This record gives sequence, C-alpha cells and structure tokens, in this order.
Amino acid sequence: MATSGTYAFSPEAQEFAEEAFERCGIDPASLTARHLRSARRSLNFLFSEWSNKGPHLWAVDRQTQLLTAGDAEYDCPEGTVAILEMAVRRDGIDTPVFPMARDEFLAIPDKTTRGLPNRYYLARERTTPTIAL
Repeated sequence: MATSGTYAFSPEAQEFAEEAFERCGIDPASLTARHLRSARRSLNFLFSEWSNKGPHLWAVDRQTQLLTAGDAEYDCPEGTVAILEMAVRRDGIDTPVFPMARDEFLAIPDKTTRGLPNRYYLARERTTPTIAL
C-alpha cells in the first residue's frame, strides 16, 4: 500500500480528553472544568512517564557523516541530544564506535593520532554539539 508521506492529524488536548471520556461512557456535553483539569493532569503524568523511559522512538532519526582524513571533530545536526549507536563504514564493513565520557576524552594526551575511530565523545557543552572521534 502506497502512502503520501504526509499527515494532518493534530488534535488538541481537549479533543483527547473528550475522546477519553466518551470511551468511558461520559457524554462530552456533561464535562465540567474539573473533568478537563483532571484530564490535563493525567496527560502531564503520562508525558512525564514517557520522558523518563528513555528516548522517544518517534524522535530518533538516522544520520550519516562523510569522514575526512585528518578531521577529528564534526558538528552534529541541529537538535541532537544523544547518539544511540554509531558505526564507521569502510569498504562496506561497519565497525562499531563506542561513546566515552568527558573525563576519558580529556585524558587522551595526543588527540591528533590517526587511525580507524573506535571511540567518540559527544561535546554537548557547546552551542552546537560536536562529535570528537
């Protein structure tokens, strides 16, 4: 089945609340302000629970970066918060690249050594996050 790749479904929070109450057998015309405050509170609890469970899969995307010999730092795409997985592909073979903590990165005495990267550091303390390989 072919899809258009677009969507226009964007209900307001009130519509979610009305739908929930309808599914419970309560007529939306009989809702009071107290019902809607309760529904908003429930939505906030739900969103808090989701955000505490890790990355939202609908917010994850795949990025690629062409590596240049001699370049060890690359700017991340706007909005990057974390890197879930990374691999370097060379001659059609993927080699996993693992994260390192800031103190591990700072402990590397010579950051200009060339080779196939196997570790990365995501520098989030900058305005535009960067990846150091």
